[in-house]
Amino acid sequence: MKTHNRHLRQSNNATYQKRQTPFQDQQQQQIQVRPGKVGIGEDYYDEEQDAVDRDKFYATVKDSFESSDGQELYAELNKLVSRTHRPLGYKDARKHLYSEVDRRPDGGLYYLYSGEGPKQEEEVKGPAQRELGNYNCEHVVPQSWFQKASTPRADLHHLFTEEVQCNGSRGNYPLEEVVEGESLPQCGLVQNEGDQGFEPHGGKGEVARATLYFITRYPGEVGDADHESHYEDLQQLLEWHEKYPVTDYERHRNDTIQDAQGNRNPFIDYPELARKVDFSRAIGHAS
Repeated sequence: MKTHNRHLRQSNNATYQKRQTPFQDQQQQQIQVRPGKVGIGEDYYDEEQDAVDRDKFYATVKDSFESSDGQELYAELNKLVSRTHRPLGYKDARKHLYSEVDRRPDGGLYYLYSGEGPKQEEEVKGPAQRELGNYNCEHVVPQSWFQKASTPRADLHHLFTEEVQCNGSRGNYPLEEVVEGESLPQCGLVQNEGDQGFEPHGGKGEVARATLYFITRYPGEVGDADHESHYEDLQQLLEWHEKYPVTDYERHRNDTIQDAQGNRNPFIDYPELARKVDFSRAIGHAS
C-alpha cells in the first residue's frame, strides 16, 4: 500500500481551479429525465428481481467459481461481461446515468467523491438544463488511459455523477491512498510530486469495484503507461473493496445498467471473487 505524507494538496485548492477539467465535453449536453424509471424508498431497489437477473446472467459460469483457478476465472468473467455487453453511445449513456442509473434512494443525484447532494429533479430536468452547469460525468478510469475509445468511454459501470471541480481535480491521477490517518477535504487529496496519486474523500468502495470491472472487461487498457495504475497498485483497491462493502445504491446501479447495456459487474454481485481472480494479465506491471 502506497502512503504519502508530503507534497499534498487539497484537490479543491483555489490555485488548482485554473486547470481545465480534462474530460468535459466541448458542447454541453441537455439532460432529459425519463419519468417513472426510478423508485424512491422501498421501491428504489427490487432485491428479488435483482436476484433473478443475477442468477440468469451467471447461469453458464457460476458452477465454475469454486473449481476454476484465478486465470481461468478471469478468462470466464472477461468472456461473459464482453459477450453480453451492448455498447451505448456516449450521449445515451449519460442520459441513462442521470435519469436512472446514478439515482439514490431519495431520487437525487449525489457527487461520488465528495458525497454532496442531492441534485433534485429540477436541476437535471428539461431542455433548459445543461449537464456541465454544476456537474458532469466522471470516468473512474480516466479517458486518457484508453485514448477515449468509444466503447469504454460510454461503459456505465465506471461512469458516475461528479461535481465539475472534483472531476477536474482528479484529472488522470491513479487512485491510491496518499495520506494515512488524516481527514480528507471535500474532493479528496492529490499527491503531485514523486508518486502521483489521488485519494477520494468518498466512494472508495465504488471506485474499487468499478476499476476491477473495467480491467476485467478491457484487459491491457490500464497500466501500459507510467502515469497509470499498475498491477502493483491493485492491493489498495482490494482493501477499499473489502473495507467499504457493496450497498443497495451499487446494486441498483448494477441491475439498471444491465437493463441499459446488457452486462453486470461481477464484483458487485459476488464480492468474494475479487480475491480469487488473477488480474496479472488484466493490467500492466510497473516498469
